[in-house]
Amino acid sequence: QDNPFAGWNVVFVPYCTGDVHSGSSPNTDVPGIFGRQDFVGYGNMEAMLGRIQGQAKRARQVVLAGTSAGGFGVVGTYGLVGDELSPAPVDFLNDSGPVPSLDNVLSPSLQSQWRDLWNLDAALPSGCDDCSLPNGDGLENVTPFYAENNPDRSFGLLSYNRDFVIRTFFGFPGATAFEDGLYDVRSSLPPSNSGTFFPTGEGHTFLLSPEF
Repeated sequence: QDNPFAGWNVVFVPYCTGDVHSGSSPNTDVPGIFGRQDFVGYGNMEAMLGRIQGQAKRARQVVLAGTSAGGFGVVGTYGLVGDELSPAPVDFLNDSGPVPSLDNVLSPSLQSQWRDLWNLDAALPSGCDDCSLPNGDGLENVTPFYAENNPDRSFGLLSYNRDFVIRTFFGFPGATAFEDGLYDVRSSLPPSNSGTFFPTGEGHTFLLSPEF
């Protein structure tokens, strides 16, 4: 009964594409990897929405939530889900998928690799010119763009302040700068409809554990 989602319906979106649910690049060659890879997480989400759209459109409230790769997937697919399930209100809950703007935490070169490998720009919101910058930077502007343009929706980010998994995903082991990056994300979100929770520790994810 203490679970805030007690009594809700749950739709689970499985994940096997390695592109944080946001890629649109089938039959792709990955340097150093044998065979071709299908980065089609965004298309998989479209297919899932096609199966539930009729029922979900009638929902009083929808929360798009994801953990780890799924947290990044919330960033990449929020616009798609909001459009496809309209008029149902869709809130945003990102568990351990922060996208900081500090270049020493998430570099433009790594962002550029993601964009090129996964065709990530296909998942970015239209009208957000700052979400895709010439140097590869800009992914940190996606969530603030959605939050500012959906003032009647709620946006949340959960992360341990020294999350070891995501630090290494960024190719960056340092804890101090990662924590600075989290607070940078907090400062970029409108306080009127956004909230963050950054407890101390190197743990990873909350939603699937009793700690939530």
